Amino acid sequence: MLKVSGIYVSPIEVESALIGHDAVLEAAVVGKEDEDRLIKPIAFVVLKPGREATPELAETLRKHVKSLLAPYKYPRWIEFIDELPKTATERSSVSSCVPGSRPVETRTGIGGTMNG
Repeated sequence: MLKVSGIYVSPIEVESALIGHDAVLEAAVVGKEDEDRLIKPIAFVVLKPGREATPELAETLRKHVKSLLAPYKYPRWIEFIDELPKTATERSSVSSCVPGSRPVETRTGIGGTMNG
């Protein structure tokens, strides 16, 4: 769980909203400190083949999450990556890539695997 503006946010809930968009193959959400040292969601997104990572798509994904969830839950940053980093047991390990991030559970769009 992430605490955003004093309210708990489930990364899995945000990931599920992102995966629900037709451009997204996989997503992982962790917490990242902003310039005020407050924790906000950052999303790492793997796009489906044939989709292009653009600033416009990132904004579309933010709006998509806001349309499904409370506005404070949307990812403030979206990073497009080729694949989610995985451990030897195929668990997502995105938090290791973000300085100052908080490790949380992640979920992939393939088979809905939940990892801890």
